[in-house]
Amino acid sequence: MATATIDTIIATIGVPICVGIAIIMTHLFRQRLPDNQRSALEQFTRQAVAQVEQQYESNPGKKALAVASITTMFKAFNLPVPPPEAIDIAIEAAVQALPPSVNPQTKE
Repeated sequence: MATATIDTIIATIGVPICVGIAIIMTHLFRQRLPDNQRSALEQFTRQAVAQVEQQYESNPGKKALAVASITTMFKAFNLPVPPPEAIDIAIEAAVQALPPSVNPQTKE
C-alpha cells in the first residue's frame, strides 16, 4: 500500500517537473543554434548601428563601438558571440541599409 502511494506521488509530481525541465532545456539549446544566432545578429546589429549613428556622428571609431555594442548585447542575453568576421559583415550591411540622410557613405 505504501509503495503504491509513493509511486503515485512520484508520478504526479516528478513527471511534470521533468517535462518542464525538458522544455526549458530545449528552449535554451534552440537559442544557441546558428539560425537563431543569425537573426539575433541581424537585430542586434541594426540596433547597434542606429545607436552609434545617433550618439557618435563624427567619431572615426564608430565600427569598433558598434562591435562592442553587439558583443555586449550577445553577452547580456547569454548567447554565444558570433565570429568577428560575421559581425563585420553584418555591420557593413546595416550601414548600407541606413536611410541616405543618415548613411555617411552616401554622397548627396
